[in-house]
Amino acid sequence: MTAYKIDLPGVFGELTKVQGAVEPLWDVRKAYFQHLADAASGSHSDIVAGALERFGEATARRWNGAAVRVNRALVQTAKAARFYDLADQEMGERARSHARRAAAAQRKATLAPKPSEVEPKK
Repeated sequence: MTAYKIDLPGVFGELTKVQGAVEPLWDVRKAYFQHLADAASGSHSDIVAGALERFGEATARRWNGAAVRVNRALVQTAKAARFYDLADQEMGERARSHARRAAAAQRKATLAPKPSEVEPKK
């Protein structure tokens, strides 16, 4: 019996691609919040400026929460891949151990004398 083989370099390569795709969003985020801050400071109305600031703060919290969730998902995926690989290695070791025991038992059974060949005790 063989366990599933996980291609860890492939998994980590995909995770790196996802991280590479997420990183440019931080630049967009900075520019977005800079535009909001510029709009708030350029506004002649305190109400509009306050609304833009609160909107920016709420958006930043949501954005940070989403970033944390994405990061957590990437970390958990990497951990799961490592655990699958470790489980695969452990299953392979167990299978080899059972095969060695079975081979030893078979050798022992074939080398043991037959009951008819054993001299009775006197």
